[in-house]
Amino acid sequence: MTTWAAPAFWSPPQEAQQGGTSGGRAAYSGAGRQALATSPVPLPYVAIVPCRQYDSRNASALPDNTPRTVALLGAPCAIPPDAQAVAANITIFNLFGAGSNGVVKVGIAAPPTTAWINYPPTETQRGNAGVLPLGSGGTIVVQVNQGAGSVDFTVDVFGYYSPLGIVNSLNGQAGDITLVAGTNVTINPAGNALTISTSVPAGPSGPNGATGSVGPAGATGSTGSTGATGNTGSTGATGPTGLTGSTGATGVVGPTGGTGANGATGTNGTNGSTGAQGPIGPTGANGVTGANGATGTNGTNGATGAQGPIGPTGANGATGSNGTNGSTGATGTNGTNGATGAQGPIGPTGANGATGSNGTNGATGAQGPIG
Repeated sequence: MTTWAAPAFWSPPQEAQQGGTSGGRAAYSGAGRQALATSPVPLPYVAIVPCRQYDSRNASALPDNTPRTVALLGAPCAIPPDAQAVAANITIFNLFGAGSNGVVKVGIAAPPTTAWINYPPTETQRGNAGVLPLGSGGTIVVQVNQGAGSVDFTVDVFGYYSPLGIVNSLNGQAGDITLVAGTNVTINPAGNALTISTSVPAGPSGPNGATGSVGPAGATGSTGSTGATGNTGSTGATGPTGLTGSTGATGVVGPTGGTGANGATGTNGTNGSTGAQGPIGPTGANGVTGANGATGTNGTNGATGAQGPIGPTGANGATGSNGTNGSTGATGTNGTNGATGAQGPIGPTGANGATGSNGTNGATGAQGPIG
């Protein structure tokens, strides 16, 4: 908050002193100005820490052409009740709906007549500082005229003017008084001010007063915006490997899945060709007929061998013994031819043909479910 260099003394305008009022704090001048009707001597300025005494945002915006009374004594800035004027800064902002050039007027009665701030309709914020005379009850009246709309405004005070700053007597003595510096006391006049200071060492500090009760907690402020995410920290060292947990109990063996279906049987290989007929053996003696050779397995019977040659005619039968010489008997008939010798054995069966290659194995059946 910026302060204004207020004058060290302030006097009400001469017109107010001449016109006077009947007990009022201020009077209107013939020219329409408002001023205090107070002490004829200048009032000294008492500075305070700059303080915001009024803010329309705590009430409502000031509508166009509507006077508003603002109290400047007491809280929050602690201007004393004997103050007759204040050094203040009035600032307007949040201008809305201005229809023309605007003017803010200030005074001690409605309607106020002193133009305090002039501004164009395009203005966004403007302020002005000066000395504000106080009306009855330590108030001022503020009004805006801009054709329409409204404004917000603040009143910041940074000092006041009070008759209690003037010394008219001292310990019952009046008239001209000589101030004499004493032990540990110095007097320094400067212009219209007199500074009295002391170099007396400070006494011991008194005991601390009791701690006051804790005031109620203020409302929680709105959460600030989230700060930007910090950089990712470096990865920490890998911790030691934890102990191996005990082995869990072996699960129960599930039932054996069903046997998959057998694959289809491969087709039989083609039978080998029948071996060639062996040569017919020679005709055996008229002995026992040889047993037939074993029939070859599953092979096609070989072609029948050619008829062997007829065996030789058997020897003639023995000649009968001579009969008693009788008469010569008739010549006996020739004996019958011996029987034809038995057929020679059938030659051995030819070797079996090569076994056909195995057929392709059938597809393996799907595995049964694991227990």
